[in-house]
Amino acid sequence: MHPREQIRGYATHDRLSDALALLNELRAAGLSPDEWTYGPLLDACRLEKKSRVARSLGMQVRARHAHDVAYAGCRSAHANSSLFAS
Repeated sequence: MHPREQIRGYATHDRLSDALALLNELRAAGLSPDEWTYGPLLDACRLEKKSRVARSLGMQVRARHAHDVAYAGCRSAHANSSLFAS
């Protein structure tokens, strides 16, 4: 089973603490969550009224998005420059 699905399962079955623990284990192993991982976590935070946790996760989503946009820009700039190389 994909870790994202495990996190979703925990989060949708009132096991937010287990979902967050798995998220932290995956990060410790060098894996980073994708944007699809955060939705169920944020929903669970809302249902459990864990606004601080939700805020922290939201900041992580924004940071990841900023990183992805910057990375895409670097790749795009490299691709564009290589098109003009002679």
